[in-house]
Amino acid sequence: MRSWPCVRKSAASSLIAVLLATGASPAPACGAPAKKKSQEASLAGLRPGKDKLKTAVNIHGPYYRKAVPDSDSVLVWIDAAKHRSLRVEVDSQGVIRSVMVSAIDPLISDESQPVAALPSRTIATGKGLRIGYNVHDDVTETYGDPDGAANSVRYGHTVKVLSYSFEKSPQTMEFLCQVPGGRLLQVTLAAGGS
Repeated sequence: MRSWPCVRKSAASSLIAVLLATGASPAPACGAPAKKKSQEASLAGLRPGKDKLKTAVNIHGPYYRKAVPDSDSVLVWIDAAKHRSLRVEVDSQGVIRSVMVSAIDPLISDESQPVAALPSRTIATGKGLRIGYNVHDDVTETYGDPDGAANSVRYGHTVKVLSYSFEKSPQTMEFLCQVPGGRLLQVTLAAGGS
């Protein structure tokens, strides 16, 4: 018999007998424990707040470009063949502040710029989730219940936004899942603070 810490064994036995006799399913009297939220440290092999741009270049190659023409702070790798992108935001010291992998980034369709192959294994989360392959349920199974969830429109796509905050890191993570269907379209991991 399963042990329920907030119900004594004799009371638990009586409760189960009553529930089974009435056709109800037994459940712990004190409620099911909440699933512990899983922490995340990296996205696309990069650790925001710790790694520098040099690490991103070593992993993904030198074929990046500026996402904003007059700024060196947001850089992007485009894989037009597989329709996905990798963006990193760096601070003035070259430390990566955020990493985003996306299948809906509008820059993907700009064929006038250099492109880079981004193998799926290199743009996954540290726990192995990948855009285009995983779905909403995989996110909640892997990371637990989100701190926030809401429908939104991003780049012309209706998405469910799942937000996580990891105090231990400290970092924030955001998943965009397609509505309907739940396919994972974009993931962002950002370092907390500055």
